[in-house]
Amino acid sequence: MTPIPIPNAVSKYVIPVVGIAALGAVAYVGFQYLKKDEIPKVQKNPKYPSSQLSSVEATAIAERLYTAMATLGRPNDQEKTIIFNSLQNLNQNDFVKVYEAFGARQYSKFWRNIGDPFTSDDHSLLTWLSNELTAEDFAKISQIIPEAKRYQNAA
Repeated sequence: MTPIPIPNAVSKYVIPVVGIAALGAVAYVGFQYLKKDEIPKVQKNPKYPSSQLSSVEATAIAERLYTAMATLGRPNDQEKTIIFNSLQNLNQNDFVKVYEAFGARQYSKFWRNIGDPFTSDDHSLLTWLSNELTAEDFAKISQIIPEAKRYQNAA
């Protein structure tokens, strides 16, 4: 059998375009995979006493925050109350422990919820808070942990 000839336009234009698109897709997937480890560290404040929260307590607070924010759109008043009550008596070192317990969780800045694999990435607690809360509400978080100010305009 003789091979079927490929039209000149296909070999000249389509094959290189498909090759470049495939290379771009591989680069994008690689970038997304490597980017998942880039959760910023939040520093403890040596001026405050060490956190008295146990790992279980920090995890419970992190889960309470996640549950309040893992809804479509911004939190309603009840969910905001849960968020602020959860953070109310924490100093910066307590917050760091909760932040570490929260870790990186899937979040879509587009949908403002846990999202889907196409529009979401893993984000830290501060990113979740900065996108879920209004600027005024997030400013209150900045009083607990000064490093939160870096996230103020992330929304």
